[in-house]
Amino acid sequence: QQIVDKLGWRAGLSHPAADGLNARSAAILNQRFVPYTTRIGLTGNKDKKGWTTQYSWFFLNKEDQKRVKEIDDQSFYNPEIKELWKNGAEYRIRNISKYGPAIYTLGDENHFSYDVGFTPSDDKAFKSFLKERYKRINKLNREWDTKYKSFAGVKHYSPQEAKEKKNFSAWFDHRLFMEKQYADIHH
Repeated sequence: QQIVDKLGWRAGLSHPAADGLNARSAAILNQRFVPYTTRIGLTGNKDKKGWTTQYSWFFLNKEDQKRVKEIDDQSFYNPEIKELWKNGAEYRIRNISKYGPAIYTLGDENHFSYDVGFTPSDDKAFKSFLKERYKRINKLNREWDTKYKSFAGVKHYSPQEAKEKKNFSAWFDHRLFMEKQYADIHH
């Protein structure tokens, strides 16, 4: 206790134990616990090119860890995945609040890739994103130099495809979409 006081440390960043014991230990040492609730990493599925996968589900309980392995479409916009994110965060912090954490963190080393975002859930969300962004299909067509009849028919180009077609707008819109998905997970 005296060493910690002399060093001036008052907060400790750590992965919370499901039983809350490490938060309790921090409280006994007069430290404010700062729990990692998750770590966000949207990476590519090794078996399905362009499909989004969370790089680690360590924050889920054992039952949900088994469940997530059966889900191919791990886009945050898949309602089943969104529920697992919620469950995981709740599981990690359920025994922490009584020890007065200073803040909660969604993790460090969070990251995402622009090369993913092409699952069925991503495709549906991408078209909604475009509709919100452009409002009318003629505006998207003007920007993308295309002739789509509706947002439902818009092709979601991979970054490489958009580069090959020299369609900077499609390339840029995919990047904005992935940044939005990454931000949405944080909210």
